[in-house]
Amino acid sequence: MTNFKIVAPLSADKGYRFAVDEFVQLCEKITGYSPEIIEDDDGASNLVIIGSDAVNKVSEKLLLSRKIRNFSFRFASDDFDIRTESVDGRKMLFLSGGRVRSTIYAVYTYFERVCGCRWFWDGDRVPTLDALPLDGIDISERPRFEYRGIRYFAHRALHRFQAEHWNLEDWKREINWILKKKLNLFMLRIGTDDLFQRAFPEHTDYPSENGIAVPGKCGYNERTSAWSLKYRGMLREAVLKYAFERDLMHPEDCGTITHWYSPTPRDFIENVHPKVFGQSDGQYAGAAETMVWDIREQNNFDMYMHMTDTHVKEFGRPELFHTIGFAERRFSEVHEENMRMKEHVYNKTCEHIERSYPGSKMLIASWDMWFTYKPEEAERLVSRLNPSNTVFFDYTSDNTTNNNFRNWGLYKEFPYVIGIFHAFSRDAEIRGNYTATDKCIADATADSQCKGLIFWPELSHSDTFMLEYFTSNAWLPEEVDLNCRLERYCQDRYGERAERYIGIWKRFMPIAQLMSWCMDDRDKDNPQEYWVQPERALNMYDDGKDIIKNFDLAALERLRGDAAEILHSLADADTIGDMEQRDKLDIARTIIGRYIHGAMLYALTETTPAEVERAKSDVLNLTEQMYRLLSTDDEYSMLKTCEKMAEVQPVNPAFYDTIKENASCNYHRSCYTEQIRSLYIPELLVLFNWIERGKGSSAEYHEQMKLCHKKYLDTPLTDLAKFEKYDIKKVLNDAAQIISDGGKK
Repeated sequence: MTNFKIVAPLSADKGYRFAVDEFVQLCEKITGYSPEIIEDDDGASNLVIIGSDAVNKVSEKLLLSRKIRNFSFRFASDDFDIRTESVDGRKMLFLSGGRVRSTIYAVYTYFERVCGCRWFWDGDRVPTLDALPLDGIDISERPRFEYRGIRYFAHRALHRFQAEHWNLEDWKREINWILKKKLNLFMLRIGTDDLFQRAFPEHTDYPSENGIAVPGKCGYNERTSAWSLKYRGMLREAVLKYAFERDLMHPEDCGTITHWYSPTPRDFIENVHPKVFGQSDGQYAGAAETMVWDIREQNNFDMYMHMTDTHVKEFGRPELFHTIGFAERRFSEVHEENMRMKEHVYNKTCEHIERSYPGSKMLIASWDMWFTYKPEEAERLVSRLNPSNTVFFDYTSDNTTNNNFRNWGLYKEFPYVIGIFHAFSRDAEIRGNYTATDKCIADATADSQCKGLIFWPELSHSDTFMLEYFTSNAWLPEEVDLNCRLERYCQDRYGERAERYIGIWKRFMPIAQLMSWCMDDRDKDNPQEYWVQPERALNMYDDGKDIIKNFDLAALERLRGDAAEILHSLADADTIGDMEQRDKLDIARTIIGRYIHGAMLYALTETTPAEVERAKSDVLNLTEQMYRLLSTDDEYSMLKTCEKMAEVQPVNPAFYDTIKENASCNYHRSCYTEQIRSLYIPELLVLFNWIERGKGSSAEYHEQMKLCHKKYLDTPLTDLAKFEKYDIKKVLNDAAQIISDGGKK
C-alpha cells in the first residue's frame, strides 16, 4: 500500500524525528513512494504511527478511547511493538517502543522482518517492492540482555579497521548500524583527544597541527595525531551528540586513564609534575606520559576525577561509568602489595563516582583479572563490590582458560556482562573459537545475573561474520549450530547469490577457527600470524614446541586440499558489489595467512635442510601472493587511508611517518600492502638466512632485523605505495597452487 501518511511526534525527542526520517527514506528506496508527515490524525488516511502513547498524540487518543489494544512493551525499556490494526475502516501500522532507541529498533525491525531488508556495517541489502505491507503484522520483542554494545579501540593503520581514522559521516553510518542491530551501547577508547586541554587549559597547550612526530617515542607509543587535536575534540563531541540524540549509552572512563593510547601531555608533566607510581616492569616502566599518577596524594586523584568530570560536562552523560583500575601495572615486586593497591584503586574510584553521580552504574573491566589476577583474587575483589551500582564487565569471558566469570564469584551471584574478545591487533583476519564462545553465551544466558553481551574487536570490521554472530546473540541468543548460522549469513548478505557462497563458507570456517585469541587451557598465548612479525621468530623457535601445541598443524595439513579449492572457487566466482568483493579478499587473505604461518612453524622446528627449504619457498611465495592480493584493493593501503583522512581535514605531515611507526611495531602488524615487500619479506629473508646458517648469533640476527626496520622507516610512505595492481583471479589461482603443492611431504 502506498496511500498512507506518517504520524510523527514532532514535538518529542530528536531521536523520534530520526525514526520518522529513516522510515521515509527506506520507504522511498523500497517503493519510490514518499509519504507525507503529519502530527495529527486527518480522519481519512491510512496511517503509520511512530512512537507510543507517551509521545504520539494520535497513539494516545486511540489507546485511551479503546480503539486499539494495549501495548506490550515495558516502560522505559528496549522492548518494542510492531503491529497493524484496522480503525474505523482505515489501516494503521504502529511502531512503538519503551523509549527513543527502542522506537528506532521498531522502525528498522519492520523493514527487516516484514520488508526483507538486511543490515551490515558496510552496506544494506534493500529490496524493491510495489508497496509496504500494512496488514497482518503483530510483532513484540524484548532483549535478553540489558547491555548490548561494542567497543572501539585506539589502534592505527587502515581506515576500515581503526575508528580513530573515521570522520563524522563514517561515525553516523556506524551509529545507524549499531541501532539497526539493536545495540544500545558503544565505547570510544580511541585516546583522550583534547581532554587534557579542556580539563587543564592553564597547564596544557594544543600541539602544533604541523609539528614533528612525538620525540623519543616509537611503536604504538608514538601518538602524533593525524588530525589536529582541536578537530578531534570537536569530532568526539559531534559523534557523542549524534549518539545521545538517538538514545545510545556511552560509558564514561574514570580513574587511572593514563595509558599508551591516552598519554599525559609533556607540557602537563613539566608544569604540574604529578607524582607517579613506580612501575617495576613492563611496557609502562620509565615512561612518564603513560605512568599512573600516585592517587595516594589527593591532588592526583582529584585531577583524574576532574578529567572524568570534564568529559561528562563537555561530551558525555553521567549514567554509566567504566574503569580498568590499576590495570597492567605493577609498582611492587611483592604480589600482595600489588593486589592491595589494585583493590584500593577500585575502592577509591567507585566511592567517588557513587558520591558524585548517585544513581549511575559502574562497569569494572576484566582485562586485569585475566591478565594478572588469580581466580581467588578476582573473587576477593568482587566480594567488595556493590551489586546495586556495579556491573562486572568480563570481556575476556570467551577464553578457554579457567580464569573468567565462572570462577570469579560472579556466576549466579553478582551482576556481570560477558564479552567476545576478537583479538589481537596484529591479527586482522577471520578467526574465532565458536565452540568456546557458544558455551560461554549459553552459560551466561541461563544466568539471570548476566546483564549483557559486549563485543571488543581490537580491529573494527575485521570479521563481518563475527559481527553478525555477536549482534544476533546480543539481542536474543539462539541455540543454532555454526552451519545454520553460516547459511543464514550467506542468505542475508548475498541474497539470490547465496548458494555459491554457502559451500565456500562452510569449508572455510574450519580453517578460520584454527586461530583464536585464546586457544588452550595450558597457555594464555594464542597462535599469532608470525609471518607479519619475523622479529619474534627467534623467541618462537626457542619455545616452538609450546607454540605448535597451540596450533593444530595436523588439521592445517588435512585442510590443505579444501583451502586450495576454496581459492580456486573464489577465483572463478564473479563478484557483484563491494560486500562480495570484500568477503572474497577476507577469506583469501585468511587462508593464505594460515598456510604462511604453518610453513614458518615447519621451518623453525624441522632439522632437515630439504624441509626447511620447502617451507621457506612456501613462506616467501605465499607472502608475495598476499602482497599481490592486497594490492587489488585500496582498503589495505596506509597511504590511501591518509589520503582519505586528508579529504576531511588537513593531515599533519609528520603522521605519514607516525602511521608507519605504529603499523610496524609487533603489536599492530597486519595486512598492510606497503609493508609486505618493504618490511616483511626482507625480514623473512633475514630469518631464513639465520636458520640456514645453523641458527647462530641472536645478536647478529636482531641487528639485521633492525636494519630492515630502519630502511623501511626511512623510506617515504609515498614511495612504499608505488605498487602495481594485479589480477585477482590469477593471484588466487597461483596461491591455491602453492598451497596445493606445499606442505610437509
